Amino acid sequence: MFVLFVSCESRYPIALGNGYVLETDSWRSVCVLNSKSTVIVEPNIIAYTIGGDYILAITKPFFLLLDQAVSLNITKHDEIKTYMRKSNLREYWIVNKKTGQVFKFSGKKEFREKCSKIGIPESTRLQWVAAEQL
Repeated sequence: MFVLFVSCESRYPIALGNGYVLETDSWRSVCVLNSKSTVIVEPNIIAYTIGGDYILAITKPFFLLLDQAVSLNITKHDEIKTYMRKSNLREYWIVNKKTGQVFKFSGKKEFREKCSKIGIPESTRLQWVAAEQL
């Protein structure tokens, strides 16, 4: 006799405070939603952290990478997946949970400068949690 157990259990949603949640979208990519279920941080979050009134996230910009792959004539599904997986392209996000203000940066330097300017301590920025891509 052969028995197979399958679980569809997910660790999502994860409450982030003030009505914000880390959730998976219909493509099973991780994103941040507000209390109205509006996507605040685009899908493909690879890491996040919470510090006081702020949510910080790092994403791998799926559509930008897809556009790059196509412009490089990478068109086969497996080749596109490999291209995206190997890419070091990142976007950095700051969400103020109190005001709802969202900042998006394409560079780590600008992200760090904004964190310093608004008073997010370095210790918070070092406590990243990997967001599982299902």
